[in-house]
Amino acid sequence: MYRCSKIVFTLLLFCSISLSYLYGGAIACSSIKIGIVDIPKIGTNSYKVQKLMKKFDASHKEAAKNLEKLQKEYTTLEKSIRTDSESLKNTSDMSVFNKLKNDIFKNEKILIDKNRDMFSHKEEWQKTVSKYGKEEQEIQNDIFKIIKKYANKNKFNIVFDAKDILYEDDNIIDITNDIIKLLKY
Repeated sequence: MYRCSKIVFTLLLFCSISLSYLYGGAIACSSIKIGIVDIPKIGTNSYKVQKLMKKFDASHKEAAKNLEKLQKEYTTLEKSIRTDSESLKNTSDMSVFNKLKNDIFKNEKILIDKNRDMFSHKEEWQKTVSKYGKEEQEIQNDIFKIIKKYANKNKFNIVFDAKDILYEDDNIIDITNDIIKLLKY
């Protein structure tokens, strides 16, 4: 959706400039007020974005630590089962044979549980990522509303994301710092 908006804005600008040249010449074109905004800079200076990123990083570190622990336990159990299976082939003592067989069976059940735990953990992490994505989208929507309100109030015809601008002259106004000042978070 965001990419589509960029395309629409670009087409709108092209049409505006074309109509200005067609009906009013180059002088009319100078009446178009174009702004640019550096979205990453706004994010860097937004309290809500920084708070969300810290929460996300902490959650990610915790989730990675828990998953790593589960994977180590899983690997240890797999090795134990392989070792016991090899020992089972080479033993002639029935009591050792039965003990190894019971250990293998017990470890296989635990392995199944660990596998289920890892799957559940991954699903939970995907839900967490989705939740953070929704929160990020809400913050971004708030920022875009502030940009739109500022642009309307200051009579900008169009505002572009600064990263999409390959060339700018003195007629293009960077409104990034003004938007940062308007952020209440």
